[in-house]
Amino acid sequence: MTLLEPSAPPPRARARKPAAARPPSLRMERSFFVDGAVAGTDEVGRGALGGPVSAGVVVVDEHTRRVPTGLRDSKLLTAAAREALVPRIERWAVASAVGHASAAEIDALGSSPRYASRASGRC
Repeated sequence: MTLLEPSAPPPRARARKPAAARPPSLRMERSFFVDGAVAGTDEVGRGALGGPVSAGVVVVDEHTRRVPTGLRDSKLLTAAAREALVPRIERWAVASAVGHASAAEIDALGSSPRYASRASGRC
């Protein structure tokens, strides 16, 4: 084939739903298991100047079943939906915790998201 010859059309790719529309699964998490478990974290407030930082951690293992209905990226949920999911997440996960760093702690220790993640692990 030369550059002037028409090329074959690319194979038709299956259209994927946007990430927000797909229900979450544990496929990726299972690929990261260490000793049969993995922990996921999420922080909020790390960009605030002098404000608080909060972080959550959830641990799942090889016995953890399907993701609870309604669980999505927290930014896609209303405050009421996030609150309603707390009991379901606590029953579903092997372990979970939330930690907070005040503005004073951030001033003293820095605003690294790792600090808030470590704080959530101490709860």
